[in-house]
Amino acid sequence: MKMSHALLLTLILCALCMTAGRARAADLTIVENGAPRAVIAIHPDADEITRDAAEDLRTHLAMASGADIPIVETNDFDSLPEDRAHLVVGERLAGELGVDVGDLAPEEYVVRTVGNSLVFAGHDLGSVDGDPAAKVHASEAIVWAVDWFLDHQLGVRWLWPGEDGTYVPRRETIVAPDLDMREQPDLQQRKLRTFVHDAPDDEIARFLTDEQRVRLAAETDTWKHHHQMGGRSEFRFGHAFGRWWDDYGAEHPEWFAVPPEGTSPRQDDRSKLCISNPEVAEQVVAEWKAAGSPDNWNVCPNDGSGFCTCDDCRAMDDPPNQDPDLIWRGRANLTARYVKFWNGLIREMRKTNPDVTISSYAYSAYRQPPADLKIEPGIVLGMVHTYHSYDEWQAWSDAGAKLFLRPNWWHMGGPAPHIPLRAQGEYFQFAREHSMIGFDFDSLNGFWGTQGPLYYLIARLGYRDDLTIDDVIDEYASAFGGAAPEIRDYLLFWSDYAERTVYAVPAGGAVSVDPDGLYEQAARKYEMNIHPIASSWAVLPALYSDDLLTEPEAILARAADAADTPGARARVQFLQDGLTHLRLVRDTVALSDPRFRLDGATEDDFAAAAEALQQFRREVTMRHVVWGETVNGYEIRRKHGTGLTEKGWIETEGL
Repeated sequence: MKMSHALLLTLILCALCMTAGRARAADLTIVENGAPRAVIAIHPDADEITRDAAEDLRTHLAMASGADIPIVETNDFDSLPEDRAHLVVGERLAGELGVDVGDLAPEEYVVRTVGNSLVFAGHDLGSVDGDPAAKVHASEAIVWAVDWFLDHQLGVRWLWPGEDGTYVPRRETIVAPDLDMREQPDLQQRKLRTFVHDAPDDEIARFLTDEQRVRLAAETDTWKHHHQMGGRSEFRFGHAFGRWWDDYGAEHPEWFAVPPEGTSPRQDDRSKLCISNPEVAEQVVAEWKAAGSPDNWNVCPNDGSGFCTCDDCRAMDDPPNQDPDLIWRGRANLTARYVKFWNGLIREMRKTNPDVTISSYAYSAYRQPPADLKIEPGIVLGMVHTYHSYDEWQAWSDAGAKLFLRPNWWHMGGPAPHIPLRAQGEYFQFAREHSMIGFDFDSLNGFWGTQGPLYYLIARLGYRDDLTIDDVIDEYASAFGGAAPEIRDYLLFWSDYAERTVYAVPAGGAVSVDPDGLYEQAARKYEMNIHPIASSWAVLPALYSDDLLTEPEAILARAADAADTPGARARVQFLQDGLTHLRLVRDTVALSDPRFRLDGATEDDFAAAAEALQQFRREVTMRHVVWGETVNGYEIRRKHGTGLTEKGWIETEGL
């Protein structure tokens, strides 16, 4: 049946009227001259995530304007005051206004003006791994809807966890324009690893109460939520074969890596496999099928040394005939054997599940891209390399891999202000623009007073692909009010110094970037291992002298004079405390090490310095200047000579 011209014209006019009406929606006044002109509405049955989002909105609006906007629980819009704007948070009430959360993709969220309401809603991913009890915080999309408004409309900046790290520009009047925003994080996974939830294993490292530790972790999680950390990715990474020796070692020792002649095999949770043995691939596939043939299966090799040196595995390598000892220690190029292994696995798995993917790392002895091999579709790799490896990233992408950025960059520099903002930021942006589908940084160890600007940079670039590195630097500096120019100078001082220092990068062994950089020069001079996990603490007296610290400390002194609000002054003090902590660590390490110890220094001097360091960490941990317990645990594990391990006072040159 043909539609009449009159009816068609009527429908077109109606559509145009609706569109015009949408375009003419009035701005909503939320606060006027410091007085509240809105209410925040949530459903009485709102879940914890929604309540958190509503409270977040109320708190930040109050910080901006001083107005206390009430949160009203209602399921009836008629009960809300007609003369107030309605800030509607959550899917239950959003649906009443025509915003259907069911239409949203996972992690997607909306901020939309509907009449005199501003609606915040997001897609809840539901339970975690099928566990309904784990639903809370399975998705922060509703929080991200609120945070989008706070970020884009109010200019709120979350520099570091806690009150001092939250910057909210003051404004007496807050007006929300007509908004119709629908957004989803474009990266499937956004992860910054933090370790503040549990007490350190070593009792000597602990000084927080359980209540303090819970608060520290909660403030950290909140900071990560503000920066959209989370994920909808099905891909899983990590050492995949840690239990294989216990499960199969006795019955099938032939499944495990063959050592060079005269070397004992590994027989632990980091044992490698003999991947040329077809029975190994058969068992991997059998375990996958026993798990229900899921759409993703983790096949990451175990970490550390101990790669197979048998003739058949060596025949898979390119280049061929590499030294068995170098192979065993992970110093050879073993990419070809692993690509062949992964390709064979996924070809076999696709016979059962055509949609299957497998995940692993491009890391250690297999971090270099394959020379002449293509990667089967569905292989996802977490790339662990330097932030200079542009060609390698591109080559892995060209070979067919889907790529996650999985760096160890933040194990460099120890407690120092090692913040190569431009170098790491530019590489991150390059990766985003060249097939990156997620990131997972290991680890954010909590040096917020010195390395916090770098944490902030990556968090912001991970969420806001419209920002430049200079934009983020300016954002950070703007939180210091009148001291913003000095803080920008301070950040650029340390970023430039990082370009001259050029630490080696941990990527399954140390990867040298510039032998002529200050770090490797110092490592050679003092006969240190260039691996930054081994030497970032030991090298502090050589790289961060009093002469070097004079200029940045003077910049911060000028910043303190220029800071024009209590918040700005507190933030300057935060950075000054970061340098104080660096000095205390440096001086303690210098006293522990005869290469740097001044003549006449005694073991009592070392003990006093170590105690002063611990006391300072107790004072500043709850402000996030440094996570003292986390760093204590790290120093014990790595034997960094700060008084918490047997490697404290060293009497001789036998280091």
